[in-house]
Amino acid sequence: ATTDRPMVIGKRDATGATLVPDYGAISVESLVEPHRRVLLTNISAERLVAPRKKITLNLTVADAAVRTPYFCSGCPHNTSTVVPEGSVVGVGIGCHGLVGAMGKENRGEFTGITQMGGEGAHWIGMAPFVDTPHIFQNLGDGTFFHSGQLAVQAAISSGVTITYKLLYNAAVAMTGGQDATGQLSVPQVVAKLKAEGVKRIIVTTDDPDKYRGVSLGDGASVLHRDKIIEAQEELRSIPGVTVLIHDQQCAAEKRRDRKRGLLPTPKTRIVIDHRVCEGCGDCGVQSNCLSLMPIETEYGRKTNIDQASCNIDTSCLKGDCPAFVTVTPGARAKKASASREWAEVAAPTVVVPTKGSVLRMPGIGGTGVVTVSQILLAAAQIDGIDASAVDQTGLSQKAGPVVSTVTFGNPDPGRAHVLLAFDLLTSVSPANLEGLDPEWSHVVATSAITPTGRMIGNVAAPPIDIGPYQSELARRSATTTFANATALTVGLLGNGVTSNVFLLGVALQRGLLPLSAASIERAIELNATAVDANKAAFTWGRRWAVDAAAVEALALPAASAPASTTGLEDLGPTELVALVADRRRELAAYQSNSYAQRYVDIVRSAAEADAELGEVVARQLYRVMAYKDEYEVARLLTSNQDRLTTSFGGPIDAMTFNLHPPTLRALGMGRKLKMGPSTQPALKVLARMKRLRGTALDPFGRTAMRRMERSLVDEYVALVEQTIAMVPTDRQRAVRVAGLFDLVRGFESVKERNVVAYRAALEAELGPVDLDGPIITIQREAELIAAICRRPDGRLRLAASRPLDARSASLI
Repeated sequence: ATTDRPMVIGKRDATGATLVPDYGAISVESLVEPHRRVLLTNISAERLVAPRKKITLNLTVADAAVRTPYFCSGCPHNTSTVVPEGSVVGVGIGCHGLVGAMGKENRGEFTGITQMGGEGAHWIGMAPFVDTPHIFQNLGDGTFFHSGQLAVQAAISSGVTITYKLLYNAAVAMTGGQDATGQLSVPQVVAKLKAEGVKRIIVTTDDPDKYRGVSLGDGASVLHRDKIIEAQEELRSIPGVTVLIHDQQCAAEKRRDRKRGLLPTPKTRIVIDHRVCEGCGDCGVQSNCLSLMPIETEYGRKTNIDQASCNIDTSCLKGDCPAFVTVTPGARAKKASASREWAEVAAPTVVVPTKGSVLRMPGIGGTGVVTVSQILLAAAQIDGIDASAVDQTGLSQKAGPVVSTVTFGNPDPGRAHVLLAFDLLTSVSPANLEGLDPEWSHVVATSAITPTGRMIGNVAAPPIDIGPYQSELARRSATTTFANATALTVGLLGNGVTSNVFLLGVALQRGLLPLSAASIERAIELNATAVDANKAAFTWGRRWAVDAAAVEALALPAASAPASTTGLEDLGPTELVALVADRRRELAAYQSNSYAQRYVDIVRSAAEADAELGEVVARQLYRVMAYKDEYEVARLLTSNQDRLTTSFGGPIDAMTFNLHPPTLRALGMGRKLKMGPSTQPALKVLARMKRLRGTALDPFGRTAMRRMERSLVDEYVALVEQTIAMVPTDRQRAVRVAGLFDLVRGFESVKERNVVAYRAALEAELGPVDLDGPIITIQREAELIAAICRRPDGRLRLAASRPLDARSASLI
């Protein structure tokens, strides 16, 4: 009865052997070999394209360099998914599921992932058999209105103790920001949950004012999002089902609404003063924001805010740092050298095959990769060229890898003629290098690496070396062009949001697109988004391809005047002389010429022993000696206009400093002070009081932090003497030990923790060391000052009304 039945193959082939894997993801690459096996049963091998060569990379990719999906800048999940220490968390369907790739710090121990509508259901079965009394369960509002509300009802019926963390962001964000079907308002959701038997409900939000006059009834309350940990600690102590509703709009939707004029765009932005910044990563830890990017500067690793991706959430201000400045942007003035007449850029000679070519564009989700793909398709239609595109996105819209491939005409199969690398980390992967060959391929790529989500707040992550990535591309192509498109578009246009279009202009002018410039400009107009900026970026890219030096001279900031090297000629290498000259100038401004000379003498001793040790000591000793106390922060902030203008990428009309003075913090002030333009004269006076630093008249010098910082100077000088003595027997160890102070970063409690880590690292290298630690911890100091300076009713008093013991008196 079955002899004439056609053979059906799928999981297994005609012989019964496995054909398609029954585990993991089924990708295009995984299906090539199975298809080939089946076709070869009826078609000769000559009729098929030759098997693809296996791609191997000549570099080791670190975990931090792997581009994975991540929460958008300003995403409410950056706050909503944080849990108290020791928590157990259930994951489900939704953007919050990305926590699985972010590590367990602050996000809890995961119990597993469930299907949509099953959130928390696994806990109903687990709870009777484990000692854990409670779990948190993340849940998105789109899922809740779809079927997740049934899971909440099931948990209530079963009597388990669980807290559902419902993110109310008013969008089905994972799949494009659609409205949730059956959506209710927050008060309606609260009423529904209370009616179903939820024991306690807390609403956290970035804007508590919108709940003024809104009654949520008994058993429900509203808190600012900064209190989300306290809210969860309360909820998990209550038996039964409790719910935390985090009410904050989706960052991507907020950005779109601002572009459409549906929401006002804030008139201020946040910029980091790199000289004040310590690069400690605390702002990234507090905000988990992708726009906080580590950058390497002359003064070490710092943190920068990418203004193009910043959604102005301002949660980064929670970082324990005085480097964040609120600025009011000014009108962009036309640069003097930009007023010259630029010659019309001639049409390029096309070098890709005229019968057809393939353009591959790997990039980062959310940066406009797919938009460039659509512009090219429209331009091809205008020019009368057949073209098609395949956009591989998925979760990559959340800052992960995106790849768009545009095919013009009828190219030879298996070939990639042009790689337009918007992101090096995404581009240098076996899948995206497929089809590249020095015989027919060309590369235009960014020359900067955009940090990944795993690098946020991770000071220990080493910077990614761009060289191996560039080498991988160069050895697989006939020509390679690298341009720092982000820095150039920031300098030319005020932000880097159009950097991809800049590279598109470079590619066209290199002859790598079978299209006309006019058709691409017309396609940009038809796209009707940031038309002027995109057309300008495209034109600047073409100009850069013709005269890179002229464009870079206009776009990139000029180097500051070098410091005098008088008296330093004997230090050795030119680079070390220039380094020490700069730090000598800075330390003279920091304190005095004699203070700077002490620095020079110590570095000279180290450099005489070993040149590499001399450079390490020159960098680290400066950081030890130029600790950022109240005087130095005031000096740097009041001399930062040019630095901030460069960092921001445009003119600034007004600046407001966000400061949390240690003395006021100890007295109980739990927030930063906003110090506007009117306070600058007072800060300048404070900066001029630097000569009081460390003296008996120093009003700040008796605090535990300042005493610790002064002691670190003497400690490090003694350590330098030890490392000099090590050089003859173990030079590499001497250099390594001298560089350990790089661990000490940050301000106040952050710095104190890092000093503990530094001293632990020293002991690991040298054995027990006799070092003076903080005389009293910062936390204990704050408790003492608060006790001394508060009246019994809790209000502050200006002076103590009772005698002080010796220790307490020394603190104030």
